[in-house]
Amino acid sequence: MAVDRKQFTQKIETGIKSNGDCTEFYLNFKFNGKSKQKVLDYSKKQWDKRTRISNVKAQLMLEKNKEVNEGINFMKFILS
Repeated sequence: MAVDRKQFTQKIETGIKSNGDCTEFYLNFKFNGKSKQKVLDYSKKQWDKRTRISNVKAQLMLEKNKEVNEGINFMKFILS
């Protein structure tokens, strides 16, 4: 499903943009030359703006770490 990036106008930090009222967030980063993107919808949460932004930053770090960890071959380390 395609992401309509026009609705995400506010830049929070590198790789994170939000809509006007900071309830939906667009995450974007590159890993191994491939662009990874995800939309997070926090409109049903009763969090304040600061909490939503801190959770989005944590989610971006989790997504990046997940991509890095999936690329590690643990068998290579065991056999070496």
